[in-house]
Amino acid sequence: MRDKARRLIKDGSHFPQFPNMKTAKIFHPNPDQQHEIQSTLEDAILDSDHSTGRIQIEIAQAETQIAIQDHLEFNETIDAVDDVDWRAHIETHHLNAEAATVNLSGILKGDIIYSNEHGAHSRKYSIPWKNTCHVTYFDTSKMPQQKNKSKHLFKDDLGESSIHREVIWQYQQPIACHLNTAKITSTEQLMRRDNRTHLEFQVVLYMFMSFTQLQQVTI
Repeated sequence: MRDKARRLIKDGSHFPQFPNMKTAKIFHPNPDQQHEIQSTLEDAILDSDHSTGRIQIEIAQAETQIAIQDHLEFNETIDAVDDVDWRAHIETHHLNAEAATVNLSGILKGDIIYSNEHGAHSRKYSIPWKNTCHVTYFDTSKMPQQKNKSKHLFKDDLGESSIHREVIWQYQQPIACHLNTAKITSTEQLMRRDNRTHLEFQVVLYMFMSFTQLQQVTI
């Protein structure tokens, strides 16, 4: 079985050409996540001599919405798509304190259940995505400890120039990203072309995230 996929990932809020879009499950990727974010003294590294400790502090929140269009090709006939179960995963995150933005990348994974004359079948599919969104900060006092910027000018054989910029933030403590809620709406449509079955779908992925950092506080 061979995949052919045309992918277009962009910011968006809806697909007017698909009025019958359905809402998928709303899930918490990590059942213990709220405990991680709402840290208490049980999570602290205490210094009894100075009445201080280090605990995970929620320093920022962000929300974003991504629209994804894609399609799959099957070498067999499909009579119906019985279910598509989507899961969103954040693989990398990079906070830009000056611009109050975060650069995200991740994977949208789907379990596709379909049926034909031979019975019910399942197929897994993954779509990589990237997104940059605004961040609301609650505490920036322990954010960047050091910043290094560099700029390089390049010229090609035709004399055209381009500029490459790089910014590196050195943090006092690593910043963790918690995907609190992901709401996924999707619609699917079966198409038959050239004796093959194509599954075209439109997906809107909404995510709400929190960012935490281990900080020194007075107990």
